[in-house]
Amino acid sequence: MASLFFYGKSPEISIFDIPYFKDNKVDFKKIVELLETSKSGYNESKIYNKEGYTQIKLNEEKGILNCVYIFENTLGQYTEIKYDEEKQGLVVDRQPYTYYGRCRMSITDNLNIIIKASYSNEENSRGKCLSMFAKKDIDLMQIKLTNEIFQHIRSNYEWKRIKIQKIENEGDSTKSVSYEIDPASDKQSEVDTLYKDKGMFEHITFNLPFKEDNYVVKLYKDKNKITINEAQFNTAEELDEFCIFLLNLILDIKEETSESYDDVEIINEEE
Repeated sequence: MASLFFYGKSPEISIFDIPYFKDNKVDFKKIVELLETSKSGYNESKIYNKEGYTQIKLNEEKGILNCVYIFENTLGQYTEIKYDEEKQGLVVDRQPYTYYGRCRMSITDNLNIIIKASYSNEENSRGKCLSMFAKKDIDLMQIKLTNEIFQHIRSNYEWKRIKIQKIENEGDSTKSVSYEIDPASDKQSEVDTLYKDKGMFEHITFNLPFKEDNYVVKLYKDKNKITINEAQFNTAEELDEFCIFLLNLILDIKEETSESYDDVEIINEEE
């Protein structure tokens, strides 16, 4: 399952104060130059061994810039046991076990950003991936998946599973419920009817129509994370197109529910 995280430009920043905008749009040429100042690298065996950006590709027709961020991660420590000739004994040395992973970043022409991690151990790389913007005084905000978004999706899309926490229902001691339905059934869920407006959504799984098919999407309140199954898509281009579609959907829902960005988290350092 791939994890998606959405970001946007802080509303406190004017595009006229940022040299990376031109004609009210991102100046991709300057962004590419910026990414290339921090390129990743690999050794003689073509194995990546340096943090940075690679596979930088601009699609001017669609107004999107894609790249891969290579990052160093650790799986903890391993033990090396050596024989010391001088001490005539064993020496135990603890060393970090490191490896290089990657996440994918897509930048739209209005500076909305999608970070995609294919594995859970790649999710924490997004702070490093976005730190380049903070260094250039471009404050980014994470787009939050609020209760209003969950409610909108529950009311307007074919959903399958829901979890609600922090339930407050007079005369009811229930604090958390998880339930699912068969989307093909006409029967209403009694649990949903009882609790849909009584607490905070923790996650929701729903079918999202895109082109001529339906795709399973799961939204999580935790980390404002979205998961999708990459195997649902025939090509990388189709997956990219779907991610942009999903990003725009979330932004449209936020606007429709008249949400502001006052409570968003500003990203200005490594996570």
